[in-house]
Amino acid sequence: MVMFSTNGKKSDQKNIKDSAANIIETEEFVVSMVSKALLKSMNTSSGNYSKNVDEFEICDLQKANCNLVSVPRISKSPASLECKLFQVLKLPGKDNNMIIGEVVGIHLSDYFLKNGIFNILDFMPIARLGYKDYTTISKKFTLERPD
Repeated sequence: MVMFSTNGKKSDQKNIKDSAANIIETEEFVVSMVSKALLKSMNTSSGNYSKNVDEFEICDLQKANCNLVSVPRISKSPASLECKLFQVLKLPGKDNNMIIGEVVGIHLSDYFLKNGIFNILDFMPIARLGYKDYTTISKKFTLERPD
C-alpha cells in the first residue's frame, strides 16, 4: 500500500488537484521514484496547469506502458509502482485529501539492479522534507528489529 496527500489547487472538475481528480476518475495511478536526474522535471510537473495540458510533454518525459493499470509511467524513473485506488480520505483543512493505493505492479530499472538487489543509492533518490525543501538520499543503514 502507498499513500500521498494533496490539497488545494482547483481542477476543472472539483476543488482538488488534477492528479487526484484523475485518480478518482480512473481508480488507477503510478508512483514514480524521483532521482536527482529527474528533479527538474518533477518540479516542472508541480505547476498549476490546465487539465488539458500533458505534463509529460511540458517536462520532456517519455511515457512507458504499465502492465496492470492503463495509465502510463515515466520511462526514466528508476522505480515505478502501479497502483489501484483503495480509498480517498478527506483530511482536516480546506480541500485536503489522502489518496491510498494498493500496489499491483512494480517496475525496477535493470540499470540499478546489482546482484539481484535494487541499489537505491546509485540513482540518488529525492526526498521531500516539506515546504520547498528537498534532499537527496546518499547514505543508508540497516537496523535489526528486536525479537
